Amino acid sequence: MDERLIGAAQTGDVETLYNLIQGDPFVLNKIDRVSLVDTPLHVAISANQTHFAKEIASLKSSFVVKLNQYRCSPIHLASMVGQAEIVKELITIDPKLRLLKGQEKTTLLHCTAMAGHTDVISLLLDGCPQSLMELTIWNVTALHLVVTSNQLEAFKLLFEWRKSFKTSRLVPPPFYLHWKVPNYNGWSKREVEDFEIIKDGLEKIRREEVLNWKDKGGNTVLHLATSTKCW
Repeated sequence: MDERLIGAAQTGDVETLYNLIQGDPFVLNKIDRVSLVDTPLHVAISANQTHFAKEIASLKSSFVVKLNQYRCSPIHLASMVGQAEIVKELITIDPKLRLLKGQEKTTLLHCTAMAGHTDVISLLLDGCPQSLMELTIWNVTALHLVVTSNQLEAFKLLFEWRKSFKTSRLVPPPFYLHWKVPNYNGWSKREVEDFEIIKDGLEKIRREEVLNWKDKGGNTVLHLATSTKCW
């Protein structure tokens, strides 16, 4: 990628972007022809240049789903780092992006769940609650990931969304419930108490099929939630 284009994306310099396009109308097309490469959209999102990101996405919509060398698309990256504004902009243009799969079949919800960005989680689930049921290649749901990442607030949000499901055609046959989640070093007493309340509730709700889903290690969400003797 042209160093001037990288610099423009890092600083949010839209004027330079258009000057470069004027000098070479194919400057963005050249990037698009390369497999597994960072685009100006990746760079802008990494630098938190929201306005530039919106501009480049409108000019070259194919960049939105283009994977870089780490098999990460710009919209996966935006979800991961919690850039709710750019995520909202992109899924408004194409709502199907909510279910876009990246490396190891990770969705946007998987990415943002691990980081605990509740604002992005809400954006993704609004209008597409079935994304809660999406599995990575490791048979892991977003609920598994918030649990193993110690993301309490994200866990509570996802659980409330899951409870709001009616009788679901989206879930597989239930497995037996187990209970196993990593320790919560640094959590406040209130957070620990909140999580214990949620845990108690989960143990009573045998019909929550998604909580019984096993990853490739045989762990359910409930199994993960007590795996380090933190209860």
